[in-house]
Amino acid sequence: MQTLKEKLHASVEELPAEISMEDAIYRLYVMQHIARAEDDIANGRVMPHEEAMKEIRSWVSKSSGPKARLKTSKKSMTASKHPGRHMQKNF
Repeated sequence: MQTLKEKLHASVEELPAEISMEDAIYRLYVMQHIARAEDDIANGRVMPHEEAMKEIRSWVSKSSGPKARLKTSKKSMTASKHPGRHMQKNF
């Protein structure tokens, strides 16, 4: 099993020659979340797909309705001046 230092070193070696600090930090952020997810799986902190979908449906039904939909759509339209900016990562 690789140590954190070894994982970081390997990740840095894979980076393109020209990369912004923001993109490098984002890569570390993603690595951290993947490590947490792997730990959750290893320790049985998981939920079956159908159970998760049932829970999500209950959240949606509680917040649904014409006013809730209107508020959500307005927020998503004005949330960022650069929609999808953080979705264009090359890993």
